[in-house]
Amino acid sequence: MRDINTSALVRKADASIDCVALFDILLIALMLTLVGSRFVLAPGLSMENAPLPSISASNGAVTDAELSVLSAKSPSMIIYDGAIFNMAGLFKKMGENKVRNPNAVLLVKADKNVTAQTIIDIASAAKSAGFKRIQLAAKPTLPSE
Repeated sequence: MRDINTSALVRKADASIDCVALFDILLIALMLTLVGSRFVLAPGLSMENAPLPSISASNGAVTDAELSVLSAKSPSMIIYDGAIFNMAGLFKKMGENKVRNPNAVLLVKADKNVTAQTIIDIASAAKSAGFKRIQLAAKPTLPSE
């Protein structure tokens, strides 16, 4: 009997990668990444070009209110009541020292490096301490800056 060489007659499958299909998958992944990122849809309200409100002595004067000043440099460096705190320490300090005056105002001086989340956390701590009003101090930037 004679052997039949059938392996020579069978065509081998191509083991190459289809570049068009790979490009399509990468393009779909890029589009999903861009659509799902904060770059396309940033939540919140932009205050970039909004003017700051002006306060005169007649409409916003603090006369009989207790005024406390808080300076925020970063989430780990918050200066309040003569000491430096991180966010957890600030919550603890404000929880211990409840405000007695119903017209108490907290003036927050925030550095430009402070995030909005830090401001929200400070406002939450101030509310738990009994502050009724929170004012943010801002320094206007000059056009040359």
